[in-house]
Amino acid sequence: MGQPQTDETCQCVVCGREAVFHFDPTIITPQLKEAWGISDRLAEAFNRKESMFCSNCGCSLRIRRLAAVLMQTFSEISGLSCKSFAELLENKEFRDLKIAEINACGALHSYLKDHPNLHYSEWLPHTEPGEVYAGVRCEDLQCLTYSNNFFDIILTSETLEHVPDPGKAWQEIFRTLKDGGYHIFTIPVLPSQPTTVKRANLVDGKRDNLLAAAYHGAWGSENMFVYTDFGMEQKSAGLGVWRRLRESIIGAHRGFGSGSRYR
Repeated sequence: MGQPQTDETCQCVVCGREAVFHFDPTIITPQLKEAWGISDRLAEAFNRKESMFCSNCGCSLRIRRLAAVLMQTFSEISGLSCKSFAELLENKEFRDLKIAEINACGALHSYLKDHPNLHYSEWLPHTEPGEVYAGVRCEDLQCLTYSNNFFDIILTSETLEHVPDPGKAWQEIFRTLKDGGYHIFTIPVLPSQPTTVKRANLVDGKRDNLLAAAYHGAWGSENMFVYTDFGMEQKSAGLGVWRRLRESIIGAHRGFGSGSRYR
């Protein structure tokens, strides 16, 4: 095993400021490491992706990569480039886009919430999709309440693995995107697993476990339950862009490894 991960100093692509990125070695729990059957080295890599928190804005490495792809996608659409997401957020053309943030994208949400055309939602137990509870709209990715061809961009980050039927979620994302719209997303992909594996199904409202229960985060917390372990056939290294073009989806996957300039 190589040298242990340490903090780093670099400019943050979200806030645009020089920052220290803090490594947390405890995010992947021992139970999840066992459920995944991964090595210490791979667990450390996942810990790095889920931490390296910016000392200014709090964004993790995963969220900074998501923001970087969002910035790159907008640059390809508009021909304009920005040095940080904070700068992008001031752009009028970007602010005119209809954006769905389905489940908060980590600390990036504190920036996204200032976007005038943001449609933010969470899955809330005991709340019907489309209803608002405590100021937050409830949405189920498997049956979104938005109309067809509604969004320019849909953002999801580490969400699809918690959805009982990801296929239905993909269909709903496709339905609610405008022609030419983008789904920018992250999913956890296990490099040691060639193909995607279902851990459980939801049958008549009851969970049917196919494998031992696994959770991302607090072990035993139902909103952290994992229905799907995505495998390497996804080919996106866990970070991707899908574009809706008429009756098809074009997958323009962009994976960024540890050497990425997107920090």
